Amino acid sequence: MTLILAEASLDDGFIVADTLLTVVPSKYNTGPFNGKYHALKVHILSEKLCIALAGNYELGLNIINQAYKYISNNKVVNNTIFDVIFSLYEEECKKQSQALHECEFLGMLISSDGNKLKKVAFDGARECKKAYIGNQEAYKQLQSARVPGEYAGHQSIQQPDGTYITIPFAPTELEKNFVEITEAMTIIPLREKELSVGVLGDAVCHFQKTMTITRSPCQYIPGTFATSPFSPCAI
Repeated sequence: MTLILAEASLDDGFIVADTLLTVVPSKYNTGPFNGKYHALKVHILSEKLCIALAGNYELGLNIINQAYKYISNNKVVNNTIFDVIFSLYEEECKKQSQALHECEFLGMLISSDGNKLKKVAFDGARECKKAYIGNQEAYKQLQSARVPGEYAGHQSIQQPDGTYITIPFAPTELEKNFVEITEAMTIIPLREKELSVGVLGDAVCHFQKTMTITRSPCQYIPGTFATSPFSPCAI
């Protein structure tokens, strides 16, 4: 199973995901880690677009690869991409005689009028400010594992002459949520031994003007993005 959470604001956003595979795809060629299989569930298709998947991993990754080919060929990434992803998903499910409950997707788009977060599922693409996909029980466990962070209320900034000045600092609600969720994501697999959600390293994306990967689930680092291990891959 899977648990992926996302939140977006006008100029900020994040996606946090687990990595555990409970159903290993038929073509998956990477060996187990401590007896379990893990895979990236968050994929950056361009510097402006990120897609996460839950459910049938093999089918979902196929859709993400098709979406990547679509934006590569059309050279355009805008709000219509979420409808394209749903159409690709719907068409592939028909080909395979699968129901539209096989997969769910979360997509984050950085656009000129602010970040757009959309959930793509059986009923189409729906815009959200906060959303999750995957294991509902794991979501409940994560919420119960969240602990409010402690913040100093100030930060030190070094000046050109080498001295420091102290200025007030207050994280936004989105930043607080990011820290709490990434911390809780590492706790719930340890607390709930039977829960089919697990984390190997992290799968954390942070969005401002462009995208960046944070390699520790407890960091919050704005920056730029060019290429990433979360880019589309074939299994």
